[in-house]
Amino acid sequence: MRILMVTASPPYPPFSGGAIRGYGILHGLHAAGHMVTLLTFADETPQNTPLSQFTERVITVPPLRRTTSRRLRDLILTDRADIALRLRSDTMLQALSGVLDSGEFDLVQFEGIEVANYLFDVRQHSPDVVTIYDAFNAEADLQRVIAQIDRGDLRRLPGAIYSTIQAQRIEQFERALGEAAHAVIAVSDEDAALLKTHRANGIVHVVPSGIFVNDYTNTVSDLTLNPHALVFTGKMDYRPNVDAMLWFAEHVLPQVTSQLDAHLYIIGQK
Repeated sequence: MRILMVTASPPYPPFSGGAIRGYGILHGLHAAGHMVTLLTFADETPQNTPLSQFTERVITVPPLRRTTSRRLRDLILTDRADIALRLRSDTMLQALSGVLDSGEFDLVQFEGIEVANYLFDVRQHSPDVVTIYDAFNAEADLQRVIAQIDRGDLRRLPGAIYSTIQAQRIEQFERALGEAAHAVIAVSDEDAALLKTHRANGIVHVVPSGIFVNDYTNTVSDLTLNPHALVFTGKMDYRPNVDAMLWFAEHVLPQVTSQLDAHLYIIGQK
């Protein structure tokens, strides 16, 4: 098949969960014999990466710079989810229309909810093309959990209000995606159970994320860690990861260090 894959950022290098997942799926589609075109947000076209080996071509669009004031205006004046507008760009829409006009694609796959807003444009522009939404998270449920946590701290009340509003809006957006997409993919059974309520047929396919194990067998350098090392990996500009480590450091780590000379290592971007 000829597949157009749309991502929020280049899936290489695989230094974040979304990139790891996107790179693995792209690699697998190529290995299965499919011809893939990658459309992504990036300041410049990635050079000297494996992406050129697995794609017919890579098309990049400059990332959208959405200001806080613009986000606040959209929060007040629209009823749309912030995450649905985060990467909404006329430039990307033009690029998407152009690439659809330039080739006969059998399928368009959207990697993550931030680019899934373009799924409706594809359905309108090319109604015969199959569309797939690959959900990295059950986002509405995630926002509900965040709101519940933030409500327990008066200092985080604004965040709780924001997340409560967004949970309702994202649920509407996820439902619209579930109705419009020909297929929906989840990363886990738990997410699939939440997302299938938005599907008329109740079907959400589970495709777990994976890694290329051999890439991790050769270490660049030796690390000297404390004998009792606790390691957390994850992007630290992602609120659930920050909350997890704050909670762990306050409630769990003291109990551990009272018994062992343990050290906590937090590893990740940002």
